[in-house]
Amino acid sequence: MCGIIWLKRLDNLPARKMVAKLYRKQQARGQEGFGFVSFRANKIEKFRKSEEEAPLLTELAETMGSEILFHHRNPTSTPNFWETAHPIRVSNKDLKHDYYVVHNGSVNDTDNKKYHAEHIKAGFVYSTSIKNNWTTMEGNSYFTEEKWNDSEVFAIELVKDLDGWQKGIRHIWGKVAFVCIQTTKEGVPVTLFWGRNSGSPLNIFYHKNFMALTSEGKGSEVPVNNLFSYDYTSGKTNFKGYDVGYHYEYKAADYSHKEWDSDKHNWVDKKNNVGAGYFSRPTLPRPPLLNAGDVDLEKFIEVDNQLKEVKKQLEADMDDEERGYLMNHALSLEGILKDLESKYPTVNKTA
Repeated sequence: MCGIIWLKRLDNLPARKMVAKLYRKQQARGQEGFGFVSFRANKIEKFRKSEEEAPLLTELAETMGSEILFHHRNPTSTPNFWETAHPIRVSNKDLKHDYYVVHNGSVNDTDNKKYHAEHIKAGFVYSTSIKNNWTTMEGNSYFTEEKWNDSEVFAIELVKDLDGWQKGIRHIWGKVAFVCIQTTKEGVPVTLFWGRNSGSPLNIFYHKNFMALTSEGKGSEVPVNNLFSYDYTSGKTNFKGYDVGYHYEYKAADYSHKEWDSDKHNWVDKKNNVGAGYFSRPTLPRPPLLNAGDVDLEKFIEVDNQLKEVKKQLEADMDDEERGYLMNHALSLEGILKDLESKYPTVNKTA
């Protein structure tokens, strides 16, 4: 289990105190292995990792960056060395950008080994790789095993898509929540990406002075199986359907799952008489298109639900600045809905 925190102050004040406070609230998610990357004046300020909490929090307290991506962990796939901590920097001479990725979850052993071998052949260098060696009394050294952080496998697969090397993330079994900052080779942030599947939590919180993504705390749950993006130049947020790893759990011998009913154009419950256990797949696969040219309802419904939530928030008392921010957010969502309706006139709002 790991903890993810990303925070960007819109007033350009230092984000360090708020990040430290958010960490304390979800501290139980991991206290062995820490790291952060901070941005100040639209450029990387610090990139630090540590095996222990105290040195890393000292570094954090000294940063002046208005944006910070922070990670804390309980190591699973590798021992607690600072090199295996997050954020994981993915860089390659053939990539158009550099990437800083934090991940909460796991990748199953088969995919882990398969994709690692392919990545090495493609020229990627694993920054989290460690090797075990035995030294005998005669002074002979024997190499026995190589390990790497399975999060780096996921990070490279994600980056290959974001940088245009492949379309989407290839089939990965596991729990996934991630935040990724794409930068120029000079360290200037270009796009922020985030997403999750049903196996790992991730919340998003908007405020007039800041935006935040956290594993726990205030805000609303990030919808599963979507890739969200924030453009640093325009300040606009967008999203699209995305297979963010495959994960599913069931606990009862007689459990129900969701299936898409093409006649009802809706999800329906189905009973299954199988033994209890665990396997991985999307909890709710994306439904098929209604007809050729019709919009995928999942995206429309998600935007529509977000708009309803924002309008509900506007009913509460707040100052003019915060109300203005929420109204702009509502207008943005309404614009997305109108765009969908213009492209797909047969979309059904009440579906």
